[in-house]
Amino acid sequence: MEGHSEEERREASARIDQLSKTRNTSKHKIVQHELLHIVGLYHEHARYDRDKYIKIHSGNIKPDRFIAKGCDTL
Repeated sequence: MEGHSEEERREASARIDQLSKTRNTSKHKIVQHELLHIVGLYHEHARYDRDKYIKIHSGNIKPDRFIAKGCDTL
């Protein structure tokens, strides 16, 4: 769970609780996704060490599909 605060895990848990109160069964994938966040698994593109393992081919990025965000942006 390195790099993820207790507050982030609580927020994910609250989202699951909110989803569980709906009757829409198609939400099960979202619940599973949030559960994985609670146990410490996060998106690969958000890893602090991602630049050691991936290379961005900027020529493959469509200009209208890219939004640059700083490292302190949520």
